[in-house]
Amino acid sequence: MTPPDRNAALESAVGGLLETLGRTVWQRRDFSPCEACYCALVILLNPLRRAYEIMEAVPAAAGEMDDCAVVNAAANLGYFARDVRTAPAEMDARLLPCLFVPDGGEPLVIVRREGDAIDVYDGRTRRTRRLAPQDRDARAAGRAWIFSLFDRSRQDVSRFMRGGTGYTWFRALVGRFSGTFAQILLSGVMLNLVALAAPLYMMAVYELVISPADKRPLAGLAFGVTIAVVTEFALRRVRSNALAWLSARLDTLVGTKIFAHLTGLPPEMVERASVAAQIARIKTFESVRDLFSGAVFLSFLEIPYVVIALALIWAVAGALVFVPLLVLLGYGVLFALMRRRVK
Repeated sequence: MTPPDRNAALESAVGGLLETLGRTVWQRRDFSPCEACYCALVILLNPLRRAYEIMEAVPAAAGEMDDCAVVNAAANLGYFARDVRTAPAEMDARLLPCLFVPDGGEPLVIVRREGDAIDVYDGRTRRTRRLAPQDRDARAAGRAWIFSLFDRSRQDVSRFMRGGTGYTWFRALVGRFSGTFAQILLSGVMLNLVALAAPLYMMAVYELVISPADKRPLAGLAFGVTIAVVTEFALRRVRSNALAWLSARLDTLVGTKIFAHLTGLPPEMVERASVAAQIARIKTFESVRDLFSGAVFLSFLEIPYVVIALALIWAVAGALVFVPLLVLLGYGVLFALMRRRVK
């Protein structure tokens, strides 16, 4: 098939798909350039894709699609997207087709490249045209979205990757959030350092203000401790938001995985259990979610920074550090006794 024939076939297929989506999903007959580009893109990525899959992938939010909605819809179809700053004339043929959004212009789908000639589908005119390397549109800078089929075997939680790392599924899942854990740990370090400002402020007030009866340092000390209090409030909010997001995300991922396994079981195994038992299986992760969002996990994070506080007490008050050490020892003995009683 020659390029003009292929372009005409693409335009016809996009028109038919737009009409189908307009009747079923969007309930309208006026389509945005991004919606036309979405149809062209999914046809080029996989011409054998079924229409109902394309319709189900469209985001449920009302309104016209933009480039972000196109990327989300492609993700629902199983495609991974990455964006680069480039121009159509600089695109490699191996990366096509791709969605290109020029700066201040309408979106295009770069269909193919044959030599120096570039075929693009214009979402505004819904026509395919050929660009020469010297054309202004071919050299227009913008953002190109490059799509590739998502390889599930490369996920950290896949059986293939876990075979190399030796991790369990949940351990591999938690490893995906290492950046969030680092943020929580770093905020914990800063919180414990800032929390030391209050006792140091009281010591400084007694030593520099009350004892010499000099009010001049008081303004500077008050300003400094105010900054410390505001910083502590902001850090606690950052940490609580990160913990809430982490627990909600893990709850969603694990709950979805459990439900997927339940729906994949043979009917005879599912029918043996009651509805209440099936719901209980899905909710088995609630205890883990509560662990990450509760006080136990926060206390666990605070353990390394207890050493910092004890070292500061030793530096300032010397033997007074044995008081909190004895308290910690008492709590340890109480925990051991209660643990035996619970068992």
